[in-house]
Parts: sequence; structure tokens; C-alpha cells
Amino acid sequence: MKIRSLLCLLVSTWSLSLAGSTSANVTGVTFGRTAAAEDGELFVAQSTIVGNSAYALTRLSVARQQDGSYLSSLVGLSPSQVCINNTTTTNKNNPMARALVVSDSPLYEQRIGLLSTYKNYPLVAFGPDDSSPLHSVAMVTDLEAGSSMLTNKLPFGDALGAVARNIVALTGGVYTRQSTNPAITPVTFGLIFAAVTPSDASTFAGQAAAGIAMAQLVNDGIEPVDALGHNSGPQAVPLTNALMKIGVDGAGISGVNALCWNDKLNRLYVGLTTTDASVAVAVGAIAMPADAKVTGKAVPNVVCFLRPCIADGSGINTSDNWSDDDYIVANKSGGTAIQALDVMNASTGTNCLVVLRSNLSVYAVPLTLDGVLATKSDSTLSATEGSTLQLYTTSDVAAIVGAGDAPDVVTALRVYGDSVFISCAGGAVGTQGVFVSQALFDINGNVRGWAPWAPVAAANKDVYAFSRDKLSRIKFLSGSRDTLYSQLWGMGQGNGFWGGASDNPGEGLVSQINGYFLPANGGVQTVVGTKHATSSNWYNASACLASGVSLLSFTGRDRYALALTSSGSGLTTGVSFGSASDLWTYDFAAASLSMGMITTAAVSASSASGAGWVFVGGSNGVAVLCKSDGTGWSSLSSLSTLASGYSFVKLKKADGSDFAQVTQILTDTNGFYIICADGMYRCPYTASNFDAGLAGETLIASPTVLLGASYETILSAAIVGSYAFLATTQGLWVNDGSLSAVTNTTGTDGWNELAMVPNTTEKFGVCSQLLFVPGPTVADGGMLYVLTADVALNVASVYRVSVPSGSLLDSDARAAMGATVHTCGNTTRLYMTLLGQFRECFYTDGGIAVDASSRHHAFTVEGTGMFRVLSVTQSVGKIDAWSQALQPVFDAGIVADTLSGIVRDSATGTVVVPGVWGVQVLQ
Repeated sequence: MKIRSLLCLLVSTWSLSLAGSTSANVTGVTFGRTAAAEDGELFVAQSTIVGNSAYALTRLSVARQQDGSYLSSLVGLSPSQVCINNTTTTNKNNPMARALVVSDSPLYEQRIGLLSTYKNYPLVAFGPDDSSPLHSVAMVTDLEAGSSMLTNKLPFGDALGAVARNIVALTGGVYTRQSTNPAITPVTFGLIFAAVTPSDASTFAGQAAAGIAMAQLVNDGIEPVDALGHNSGPQAVPLTNALMKIGVDGAGISGVNALCWNDKLNRLYVGLTTTDASVAVAVGAIAMPADAKVTGKAVPNVVCFLRPCIADGSGINTSDNWSDDDYIVANKSGGTAIQALDVMNASTGTNCLVVLRSNLSVYAVPLTLDGVLATKSDSTLSATEGSTLQLYTTSDVAAIVGAGDAPDVVTALRVYGDSVFISCAGGAVGTQGVFVSQALFDINGNVRGWAPWAPVAAANKDVYAFSRDKLSRIKFLSGSRDTLYSQLWGMGQGNGFWGGASDNPGEGLVSQINGYFLPANGGVQTVVGTKHATSSNWYNASACLASGVSLLSFTGRDRYALALTSSGSGLTTGVSFGSASDLWTYDFAAASLSMGMITTAAVSASSASGAGWVFVGGSNGVAVLCKSDGTGWSSLSSLSTLASGYSFVKLKKADGSDFAQVTQILTDTNGFYIICADGMYRCPYTASNFDAGLAGETLIASPTVLLGASYETILSAAIVGSYAFLATTQGLWVNDGSLSAVTNTTGTDGWNELAMVPNTTEKFGVCSQLLFVPGPTVADGGMLYVLTADVALNVASVYRVSVPSGSLLDSDARAAMGATVHTCGNTTRLYMTLLGQFRECFYTDGGIAVDASSRHHAFTVEGTGMFRVLSVTQSVGKIDAWSQALQPVFDAGIVADTLSGIVRDSATGTVVVPGVWGVQVLQ
């Protein structure tokens, strides 16, 4: 196989041939996972013998050097001479000193049949040739040269105590034995799990002797133990047809596809292929003596209990208790194949098992704290029967990750925080890359739905494996499974996508935007994305855009730029951004139209012909982009449409005055909405108004009426279907009834303040920013992130509000909204996270959280700004968790200047950070 490292945004390219191998013989590619649940190095294993080579198992790594360049390295982890099981010898001249003993490696010139990981160490099962079963297991502990490894000291036993013939699945994990005494530190042990076949069979088919073998990591190797706790030699715990079947006629198991150990729940999950009437996921639990200590030797009397992920009170599944519905991980009337699985330990304190089926369908089902299937109505109760009252089916919205099938065949699946990430290697735009689906929580913190699949990386590349590091950068394997790419924070020069060609990065979108919006004039003030509207793509969408079109608006002092990031025929590359079809700019000063600092932009959402407009607003008012008669385009597919006949017209109020200090413009199918110093205005889409330079405004929300004083302010808004949320200096407000008819009043037909907990007086306080994550349709609502930040008190926190529907708003709908309950340790709280100090920006994709503040809001001694990235976990709510956050290394001094937001492009998944420097990207 030819392996090379080519980093996007990059500098370093190299290759190394592995003798006698091709890419077709790669048996496994995976990223290690550290104890902090962050990914480490990429490991590649060969499924053929690599003659006279140390590269049957390799590690690919990329490190940034002090000079800013990147050093790529390929490390062979199967050399001919290694230290096995920490073997040492005594120095004759110094009895107190011991030296490592190096001997022939058992892995050298061996076929690697399975590749997995234990934390961030490669774990492999290997044998001499294709016809031989896999007996041996090795874990390489030296990632610098592969010079040391642990191997199994004894053969793994089958479920009857005989030597197992074959290992068909493998994984490792850390078991933590908690003490009932909080003063006693928890004890951790390293475990290896292997699905093994009987001594007389090479396939796993639920036979009496088929099972899950267990080994302990000890000082002198990997020690297979008796998983039944009898200490009578290596023996697996049985995983049989009889254990997993539903009723008496279940045909049972035909294969093991995946093993997954979850550190939070201390549980092992086994994904099976079943042929009929069986549960397709088994759960393993560990029992260890209360006085077990870490001694470097195997702990005796350790038992692995294996059971179906759902069983009735007697521990079995009686067919009379089951209907014929497809319950995702179990089916009474047909077979089930769980091809991959992972566990989501959500930040709300709930847990889900995430599974892949049929190559395209990803589902999530709730788990109890005991690690078994929970009922869909109460995650604290174990499910006991296959009924639609207790279990989700494949048609339940709450279980369908991504709100539908993946864009293409799923090549890898990983859970980060509150989101599921997948990779695809499709052959067309929208079917390749890395995609994410965020969980949507109800007011009690349970998953009630999922956001549609959205790109986060590699939108123009086939991806076969991926990981995400602590700075949110995605590393991924592409090409012919021989090229490693890594996202980077920076300007994107020369990467051929947004960053221009390698020989001319100035052609890229980032360079052109940064050259157009100069730092001396304040740089880029805001970036706003708009995409083509479909039935499942309804938020920040416009029916006036042609199918497949995505736009980004950039604003600054008296300047505006509109970029086409995706057209109906595909994504826009960095090289082509020099053409009028992909980038359109407008200089207000040159047009003798003073707008001052433009801080917001929006594209109309009407589906009417000629109703395609762009609205911008800022310190000096509002303007609309239209033709000379006030009409707009009918269906925009190329920005060349705007090259002639279009210009901006300033819109005034009915009294002839300008809108003052405009902070946000939003649109829906009925009109556009202006938020400015004196309130929120509703304006119709009327070409004759635009021709006359009028907005046709109606004041629908004013600080005086809603907040009791003219000096209070509406800071931000989010339109969700028929209603809108208003973030104000005095709480979070929502309209009563339809937004198209709401009046500037409180109560019925007006506005109501939303309490953190329905029917209480606990309010949200100063709400400065809203981030809405939409469900698949308006009727599904979504999840609203609310940043509450008070610069006077130097505090900031984030809440999540469950938005069950955008179709109807009444007292019952409002009662279903509120701050989502979160669990952090033994504490239940309403806020998702405390940010420690004042922050003006917040963003999350469910897997990571980003917060930011500009230099003029900084409270540090140095007076610099802050841009932090933190993984979303169950402890994210603790202030001290943010001390673990990291600041990305940008190409320019981003954290020392003024920034104005964090946006993700809907077409490419690129994160865009605008500020005084222009824009920087994660790409």
C-alpha cells in the first residue's frame, strides 16, 4: 500500500511504499481514543504479510513545528526486534538495575486480521496467513518506534474452556471500580475483550462454546482470564443463540460485527447479525471484588455478565411479550444486523446507544444507567418487552439520527458529545465527507429528535476514517485510503478549496474577502449563511435560490460581499472565486450611499417570482438589493445575475427617517423583520415600496412596551416557523399567535416572557445571542441555545431551550418550552454551561463548544481577546472545565483583536470566524 500524508492548507507531502502490498489489503484503519475521549494518532494495519518490513502496522502523525510548517511521519510499529511483555534482566554489575530484553517480535511478518485500540494504543489480532485462524493478540505500547508490546500470555479460551479457534472481534477499555465511600479513590483496570469461536469452528454462530473472552492488562502482558470468575483458566462468557433469541424459535446469531466498551457506563456492547427472532445487541457488565487493588497482576474472581440489551424480569425474552415491529436492535419477525455502534453519554446526563444498520441508517435508543435499553418514556426504567409503548421503532422520529438515511454508505461512525458524526465516500457533492447530526433534547434532557445530517468537513472528498482533536480539527483518510488530511484553523491559503490554488492563494475566497474588508475599516462585521429551501431544509433557507445553492453574505463598513459556496452543479472551488458567477461585491461609498458599519444581512424567503432580495442593515439604516423597479430575481443560480441591473436602495420609515442602529434583519415567507434601537419592525415584500425607498414597516415589539423602559434593548432574534424568540436585556420573549399578525403588546396576540421553568418566575436575564438548531421540519421545531451575558457583572452562561414545534404557538406549546435539565455529577441544573467570564459569542455543533470575546471585552491582565474550544461532555457545565479549553493557533492575531461571531457554511461545513482581520476558517 502507498501511504502518504497530504494536509489540506498544506506544506508537506511525502510517500512511502510498503513492500508487497496494495491498498486493497488494508484490514483496518482507526484512530486511537485517549482517556479524555479525544482522538489520537491514525493506525493502519495490513491484512497480508508484509515481507521483511516493519510496516504491517503503522502510525501516521502530523505535528506543527515552531516555524509554522508541518512535519508528517510514518512510524512502523512491527519491527523485527522488540521488548515483549516488559521482559527485563538484572545487571550483573548492579543488581538494583534492570535492562529491557529485546527478542524476535511475534508480530513481525504476520498477517494482521483485526485492528482496534485500547485508549490510544493499537490493539491487533494476528496470524501467519489467510487460512489460519487468529489466536494471538498484541498491543503496541511504544508509539515512537514500536519497540515494545504486550501480548497474550495464554491462548484465549472459548465458552467451554477449550482453546478458542478464532478471534472475530476485538476491543479494549478501562474499567473503573467505584467505591461507596466517596473518600476512596476509584480504581481503574485495563481490560481486553475478544469475540471468540468454539475450538472446532472458525465462525461465530451462537454455538454453545461461542462467547466473549476477557483478558486483563498486567505488568507482564495480556492475561486471558476466566470470565465466569472460576479462576480455572481462560474461558469466555457464553454468547449463544439461546441467550439472545426471542421466544423458542429464534434462529439466532450468524456473526459478531462490533465491540464497544463505554468508560462512563462501564459496559461492553456487542453488535450482532441475527437471522431471526433475536436481540442483536448484548451488554456486558463486570463484577470485581470490592477489595481489588492494582498490583500489576491479574485480579482474581472477576466476572463478566452478558445479557441481551433487553430482557424481561426473568432475564429472557418471551415471544408472547413482543409485537412484530422492528425495534432497531431487536426483531421478533426478522433478522437484524448491527454493523457499527457507539454510545452517547449526553451532556444532559442521559445515555443512548447509537447503531448503524443497512449501511445507511443510523439510530439511537435510550439506555439506563445500568447500560440496558430504557423505556422511551422514562430513561430510568429498563425496558422489558418488545412493544411500541416501551421501545422505539425504525419509524420513530426520536430514534432516527440525521432525520433520515445518511447521504451515502457510512464508512465510519463516532459519537462526540451530544452529536453523531459519520463519514461517507459517495461519488457526488453532498454524498462525501464528514457529516454531523445533533441531538434535540426535551425539557427533561431526553433525546426527542435529531437535526438533519449537515457537512462538517471534507465536503469534496471521499472519507473512510476520521477523528476530531481537542481544537475541533477533523483528521480524515481519503484518496485510495492512502492520504491523510487535517483541517486547520487559519486563512486557508493554497488548499484548492476556498483558499485558492497552491500557486496562487490570492484567488481564494478567504484572500479576496480579507483584501476587500480592510482592518483599518473594521474588517468583516458579520457573516450570514443562506441555503436553498427544501421540505427538510427550512431554516436560514430561501425558496428564491435555485436547487442546491448556498450563499454567504459578508458585511463591513460601507461594503458588502456575496459568495456562492454551492451551486446546483456542485461546490465552488477556491480557484473560481475570481469569477462574477461566484463572488459579487458592492461598495456603498462608491455608490454615494452611506450605510456606515453594516452589521447584518438576510436573503428573502418568499417563493414568489421576482421576490429574491438581499437586505442589509447597520448603523445608518437598512437597504435592499433590487432592480430599478423594486423587483428582485426569481431563482438565483449564479451571481452573474446581479452583475447588471441590480443596486442597493436605502429604505426609510414612513415618516422619512432612517432605521437607527440596526443589529439584525431576519426573513420568513411573509416578509422581513428589522431589529434596531427602538424595537422590532415587520415589513412586507413589496416591490413598489422598494421602488419608492420605503420599508412599509409596522412596529411589533418595542422595549418600552415589552421591557418597561426605552433604554432596554432587543439584542437578537430567531424566527422559528410561525413565531419568534427575542433576546433582550430583560429576558427571553416569544410571541403569542402568528408572527405575521402579532402586535406591539404583551399577553394575547402580543409577546410573553419565557421562564426557565414553565409557570415560574425564574427568568433568563440578559440574553445576548440566540443559536437555533433546527429539526427536520418546522413541525419538529429544534433546539435553541441562549447565551446570557452581562458585561457589568462579568458573567456568561448558556441555556438550551426545547422548541417542540414551530407550527403552532399557544399556552400549551409555551408550557413545553424551557431550559433543558442537565446533570453534572450529582447536581441537576438548567444551564448547559457556565463560561466563567463575560463572552459575546457562542457556537456549538453538539460535539464541541466555542466561546469568544473581543479585546475590548477582555478581563485578562494582557487585555487580549479570547477564543476557546472545549469538548461537550457531561461535565461541560462546570466552570473549571473551561480551564481545559484550548485556543486555536490562527494565521494572524485573532485573539488579540475584535471578532464578531462564529458561523458554519451550510454547503461545505467550514467554520468561519469574522473579525477585524477579515475572516479566518477551520477548513
